[in-house]
Amino acid sequence: MLKIVDDAAALATAAADEFVRLTTNAVEARGERPELSLTNRTNFLTGNVGGGVKYYLNNRVGIRGDYRFFAVRAKDTAPSFFSRETQYGHRVYGGIVVNLLQ
Repeated sequence: MLKIVDDAAALATAAADEFVRLTTNAVEARGERPELSLTNRTNFLTGNVGGGVKYYLNNRVGIRGDYRFFAVRAKDTAPSFFSRETQYGHRVYGGIVVNLLQ
């Protein structure tokens, strides 16, 4: 009978440890980082505009470029990790285009 109690106590301890592990993993999966004041999910209104060009040097090879402008609207209730001012960003990139199938 004592062995059953020991097993039940060990099972309860293991279950509690597993609950703590799963809870910790769930918090990390949601992106919550208390050390950065990120303890809840927050949505920000954002938008972007931009465009690109593609130019073929011949039938098989070309180049391309793209520019994009981003804006993230400020929110007074934002976590301290984020700025409470509207943020702007730019992205510029280029590449080589190779047409393998004709």
